[in-house]
Amino acid sequence: MPTFEIPDGPTSVDAPRGSDATAVFSVTNTSSDTADARLSVVQTGGSKAEWFSVDGNRERTFAAGETQTVTVRAKFPSDAPQGDYPFRLRAIAVNDPDNDHAEGPVTIARLGPATPHEDRKPRWWLWILIGVLVILAILAALYFMLRSGGSDTPRPAKAPATAAHGDRLNNGQSLKGATSQEIVSKSGFFRAVMQNDCNFVVYNPPRALWASGTNGRGAACNVVMQLDGNLVVYTEAGQPVWASNTSGNPGAEVVMQDDGNLVIYAAGRALWASNTVVR
Repeated sequence: MPTFEIPDGPTSVDAPRGSDATAVFSVTNTSSDTADARLSVVQTGGSKAEWFSVDGNRERTFAAGETQTVTVRAKFPSDAPQGDYPFRLRAIAVNDPDNDHAEGPVTIARLGPATPHEDRKPRWWLWILIGVLVILAILAALYFMLRSGGSDTPRPAKAPATAAHGDRLNNGQSLKGATSQEIVSKSGFFRAVMQNDCNFVVYNPPRALWASGTNGRGAACNVVMQLDGNLVVYTEAGQPVWASNTSGNPGAEVVMQDDGNLVIYAAGRALWASNTVVR
């Protein structure tokens, strides 16, 4: 008579896809002595060994007459076909494995149909589409920035610039580099000169206090106080090479002050300065 007995167990268990199915069995030591059992799962039909396992220790010690519960776990791969997969729980006496063993009743693991799901393989096209849209958005932003003449992109004045005079460049006026035109503070001690080397320079003669750093760009550059409020140095070809980035302030003017500071004002508010105050 076998040492161990597996008298009952479930006749079937449902095995949902994507999760485990479990079957619980009772294993009893029918002998009058303590005995060790080795537990395993026997597959039949189309069942595969790697789909089934025993929870916890597979070798257990049973006291005389003791009954323990054993859980068998079934986990199917996603590509396993729908169907019924039979298995049994086996208990083998460790001290006589060749002759002393018992098997429980057949349990059927019922695997349902595959759940329809979206094929995720071709998702690479989505990333390509996102990349194209990002590139188009960047190109569109650059186009409108260049077209609108934002603060980082000087744009030409909409009306011909007129010659400047006195201590300031009013809206729409300019200084011509070809003749080194300048504006001079009321005190006469400070001047802002559009030089014939294309450099726009603030002087406390003979000392230079500030410069646009555009020298070497040509001999006929102009500095224009544009109608949009942006002070811009242009080459003879009309290319902007320096700007105060103060557009969006129509009516602005630039003033050569008696303290040595060159300042752009709009409605009494300072928008930009050369920060060259001499004390």
